Amino acid sequence: MSYPPLNCPVCRGLLKDFEIRLVGPFRCPTCGEQLQIPSRYYNGLSAASLLISSVLSVTMGLRGVILCFATVILWFPINILGLVVMRSIWPPKIKRYLPKDLRLFQR
Repeated sequence: MSYPPLNCPVCRGLLKDFEIRLVGPFRCPTCGEQLQIPSRYYNGLSAASLLISSVLSVTMGLRGVILCFATVILWFPINILGLVVMRSIWPPKIKRYLPKDLRLFQR
């Protein structure tokens, strides 16, 4: 599957998929700037995947503890599939890394 290219917002250097981390900062291989993907990208996908897996579990007629286990077990492959689909439809917006301490003072 061919994904749209992702570029560093600072130097416009090409970022390869294996260089990008969904959670936490990573460095641009061209300019060395610390970058990040906003947490809402992965958090939103995780929440949607959890909702889909729970709806599927209920649709299969599961109840109680089995419903909880099935939801968690289904969540993982649905989340991975969601990442693949979302990456091609809605690529993540890469930004400069801003430590949590400094985010408090940002307007």
